[in-house]
Amino acid sequence: MEEPIRPPLFDIHAYTAVPFPPTGSATTRHTWACSHWLTPCSSVAVGMAMRCVPPVSRRGPSPADQTNRDDATSSLSARIGFDVSRAMVHGVCRLWFRIEIVGREHIPASGAFIVSPVHRSYIDTLLIMTITRRRLRFMGKESLWHYQPFGWFLSKMGGIPLRRGMAMRPTLRLAERVLETGEPLAIFPEGTRGEGPILKKFFDGPAYLASRQGMPIIPVGIGAARPMHRGAQIVWPTKVVVVIGKPIRPEPGKGDPAISDGGGRKVSRRVVRELSETLRADLQDLFDEAQRRAGTPN
Repeated sequence: MEEPIRPPLFDIHAYTAVPFPPTGSATTRHTWACSHWLTPCSSVAVGMAMRCVPPVSRRGPSPADQTNRDDATSSLSARIGFDVSRAMVHGVCRLWFRIEIVGREHIPASGAFIVSPVHRSYIDTLLIMTITRRRLRFMGKESLWHYQPFGWFLSKMGGIPLRRGMAMRPTLRLAERVLETGEPLAIFPEGTRGEGPILKKFFDGPAYLASRQGMPIIPVGIGAARPMHRGAQIVWPTKVVVVIGKPIRPEPGKGDPAISDGGGRKVSRRVVRELSETLRADLQDLFDEAQRRAGTPN
């Protein structure tokens, strides 16, 4: 003989003779249930059941719950998108450029830092993405995001679009907010793609941010067997060598004129200038070494 099916513990629908209302407060549901139950003594079970079965709401999740859910989904999606995009970049750099990376041990395993590479080609941003498994943030002109799916690819790789004509101070503040999240940031100290074997025009942006945030600068030299000159339309297969230098750490200055962006934190002008000169010298040496390793010395 089959054993009779027993209702689960504290299942209101098993004890009531009519369907239970899906909405309402606990008190209202308790009163309604007691008036429809077969025996008055079962009101005790209803009270216990009301504590075990939460009321069902017809409304959607609260804004806080929805925000948490969106953040979790966004984080997971961003991580998957970054892993896929990085694998694509890494594969192209291995096959097309036969990329060789020297000095990867100089990359910090955690925390924020600033990567300052030589800039001679429009693919330099993709090349430096291969030096670390972490997401490396970078800034680019907003018009690049207008071309899909290239814009999606840039965002997944850590790109930050900048409006055309955006002033230097808001740009530096945006860079600081990125660094304060603990993520590394890539900044080309030359500002734009340069030409020739000598680093000429140099901006103090990396040195300024490093001094204000107290974090290291990682200089990176990029050399190619077949130089990719400014204005080149085709990226030919060539040997690329990336040489990573030792971290450059800012030293606090005392008694020097200071500069501030109005946020209350100040840095020494002398420290910023000296740090920029140190970065320029190290970057020039790394650029020369990368070109020598690639087979086309400067």
